[in-house]
Amino acid sequence: MPATDMRGLGWLLAAVATAALLWTLSDVVMLVFAAILLAVLLRGAALLLARYTRLPVGGALAVIILLLVSVCGGFAWYFGPRFVSEGQQLILQIQHYVGHLQQDQGFWGQMARRAMAAKGDFAIAPLAPKLLTMTFGTGGGILLLLATTLYLAISPDLYLHGIIRLLPVPRRRRAEDIAFQLCQTLRYWMLGQMVDMGVVGVLSMTGLALLGIPLPLALGVLAGLLTFVPYVGAILAGIPAVIVASTVGKLAVLWVVLLYTGCHLVEGYFVAPLVSRRTVALPPAVTILAMAVLGELFGFMGLLLATPLAAAVILLVREIYVQDYLEG
Repeated sequence: MPATDMRGLGWLLAAVATAALLWTLSDVVMLVFAAILLAVLLRGAALLLARYTRLPVGGALAVIILLLVSVCGGFAWYFGPRFVSEGQQLILQIQHYVGHLQQDQGFWGQMARRAMAAKGDFAIAPLAPKLLTMTFGTGGGILLLLATTLYLAISPDLYLHGIIRLLPVPRRRRAEDIAFQLCQTLRYWMLGQMVDMGVVGVLSMTGLALLGIPLPLALGVLAGLLTFVPYVGAILAGIPAVIVASTVGKLAVLWVVLLYTGCHLVEGYFVAPLVSRRTVALPPAVTILAMAVLGELFGFMGLLLATPLAAAVILLVREIYVQDYLEG
């Protein structure tokens, strides 16, 4: 067999073995990718702070982490009791609504009963712990995520150069350029998502409070968090808000629908274009397809990370396959 054929066969076997290994360790791979997303965001914030304050990057990173801990602690101290109370009331209202819907003899009641029969027993009270478990596994998974994020943010060059040294010497400079572009893409995508989440959360919470809708804090935080998941998150966030508004009146439901529509129009047409100009532009069909495929393969974690994974894959295909192989 010619040497070129042997080389091609070797690359094919290596690709198959790598794919099999990644599939076997899919939970760990998804967790590491989540850590990379958080690490590039923290590192980018530290570099920005170091640029304007002349602090060393390590010191700037420590300041960023202390600020995050302080903000989270302040939110928990000031809003924590109210948020827990509103969250419990929200769960009870949704459970009551689902139970009432199951007893309805109309079209929606039949659909609800079929869905419940297909999914088995339905309980909303333990939903948050279940989602946390599906996303990060046990508490050890959360600790692993945080530790990996910190180590990657503190010394990214150590791990990046270790991987690049596995490549042939003539390819290393190009690999560094692609890695830099990938980090920039993921960093600005994460920054865009954080800004989008904050805008949608604040606008929805403020609007709900002004409309007199109960539980504005819990619904606003939920709307902000679910904005991380494109398209699907907006719908999932609107459902509990409509359920709560239905306890006030039909007009309140209409106002809530208009409020959430307006929030996501502001996010989609004004905020997102400003903060996402330096990321890979993903067509909506590609985003939805990636979410459907990865959600089916990896569950909620795949759905959560589908968009940044798709952006990373598109950038790698463009740089490695199109530019280096087809056009190189």
